[in-house]
Amino acid sequence: MSLAALDFLTRDDWFLISLFLLVISYFLYRPRRVAARAEKNSYSLEGIRDSYDENAREATRNANRVEVKLFEYEREVEGRMQTRLAVLDQMILESERKIEMLQRVLEQSRNDSSVETGGSTRGE
Repeated sequence: MSLAALDFLTRDDWFLISLFLLVISYFLYRPRRVAARAEKNSYSLEGIRDSYDENAREATRNANRVEVKLFEYEREVEGRMQTRLAVLDQMILESERKIEMLQRVLEQSRNDSSVETGGSTRGE
């Protein structure tokens, strides 16, 4: 993948992507505090299981929140891309019309100059 494909991303977009990656890494790599919760539950096997279950539920909730935020960001970036593509399409159509117009003007000026040159030789 070339870097030119990422030119549509602005500095703010890169900041948000970095922020999302930091949030994800925070939730994935933060200490699980299992020991503290196990101590609170007096080191019982039941307490440790509850602690693991709670951590699993918390991780699932956090992953779901991050996923929703990423989908929202994806939708925003896609909207920006679609807008830019529409503007580019309009610019291409306008430039094609101008090219056609210039070609007609050029052809007409060539015809006019040949008529003027031909007309002056006929008059002599």
